[in-house]
Amino acid sequence: TLIQIILNDVAEKNVIEERPGVVDIRNKAYDDILKGYSKIHKEDILQFL
Repeated sequence: TLIQIILNDVAEKNVIEERPGVVDIRNKAYDDILKGYSKIHKEDILQFL
């Protein structure tokens, strides 16, 4: 709901203010996930069978 979205946004802003490194940690995690995802989809899955 709209109230949940607003509360999540407020909570996230508070966490970022209290812990400035959170944004960098999250961005690195997203980058790592994307690297793993792209690696899986670039390789030929059939070669492992």
